Amino acid sequence: MPEYQEFLTFFLSMLPGIFWIVYLRSLSGGKTSPWWHWVLALAGGWLSTILTLYLSEVFSVEALQLVPYVGWFLFFVFGVGLLEEGCKALCAILFLKLTGLGKHPLFTLQLSCGVALGFATTENLLYARSFGDHVLVGRFVFSTLAHLLFASVWGFALGQRSGRTPWRSFVFLLMVSAFCHGLFDWFLITDRAVLAVLTLAVMWFGFREAALGAYLRQLYRRTLPFELKMCAHCSVLTRVEGSYCSFCGEAL
Repeated sequence: MPEYQEFLTFFLSMLPGIFWIVYLRSLSGGKTSPWWHWVLALAGGWLSTILTLYLSEVFSVEALQLVPYVGWFLFFVFGVGLLEEGCKALCAILFLKLTGLGKHPLFTLQLSCGVALGFATTENLLYARSFGDHVLVGRFVFSTLAHLLFASVWGFALGQRSGRTPWRSFVFLLMVSAFCHGLFDWFLITDRAVLAVLTLAVMWFGFREAALGAYLRQLYRRTLPFELKMCAHCSVLTRVEGSYCSFCGEAL
């Protein structure tokens, strides 16, 4: 019976990540990275969890919690948001950019979210083992999606210009991601669940705009509120007003 329960906990912890990976792969209209790239991204997410746990013990930021509200907010932005997003982004760079797996902007965005799902899945397993399988319901609906959305912010920067990452933009968007992450956690801990959900809703619409607008492929064949033209390099539809193709990163 304990072995069955252990297997059930593992399966339920994996289920949210599998669901969102299937969704992410569908965004590219059938043309996406092979499965082993996703496995590598998930492994990067697992490593980022280990790195986060280690750094959270080495660099204690508990003093930030001494000031009511403001101290808690700073703690969640820097001690949680920046730490977790920084570790995920570092592992994404090591596993995706340096290995050359993130060759296209859309694939880099997808696999960066894959790293975040690896982090969330590991976290799901740790929470389920500590508090029981019932916590996975809330983590399926909110936490796993939240990790995906936070990573999509800096993942978008990693995918810009097909490997020639503008690092200033990356650092800025990483800080934006950390701020949103900290704000979300702060809303939850101060019993403002409605505002936490609203934060995710705003980020979801931003993610959809990035995925369907900036990384539109011809296979979507959808009516959109902006003009499109075909890239001469990869034959993918991209925005008319853009200077670079949103898929291959080449100058238009």
